[in-house]
Amino acid sequence: MFERYDTKEIALIRKAVFKNQPTQEIERRKIQFESKILIVDDSATMRKILKKSFIDFGFETTNILEAPDGEDAIYVLMEHSDISLIITDVNMPKIDGLGLIASIMKNHSYRDVNILLLTSEQGDKIKDDAAHYDVETFIKPFNKDSFFGYLIKKMVD
Repeated sequence: MFERYDTKEIALIRKAVFKNQPTQEIERRKIQFESKILIVDDSATMRKILKKSFIDFGFETTNILEAPDGEDAIYVLMEHSDISLIITDVNMPKIDGLGLIASIMKNHSYRDVNILLLTSEQGDKIKDDAAHYDVETFIKPFNKDSFFGYLIKKMVD
């Protein structure tokens, strides 16, 4: 049988667990355990790669959601209002990545959600369109260290 801990005991446990760790590391761990992520890509392989990357980086499996296109992503968002990060591809059936971003930005409930656009296209048009919504673009394939470094910084700020 487990005993309940009071607030002081929890604070002491946290202090012991995070002893000698910089604040940024503590924030990174908090993000990993508490953030809910939505991966939107019509490629099941790409969704699987991204999900595995997040798990390898320390994110909880149960906090990683998936959608094969922008339309399904909107339904997932309606069911899970606590999503803090959306990673979306550009070219998808039904609603593409930019259409998804435009829909999200119209809804005030989701304005604080961090969004990242992944694309294999090298052109400036997509980057410019994403910049219009204050969304960062990463070109596939991407460097995992810079990708996760950017995400943690963005989510902590």
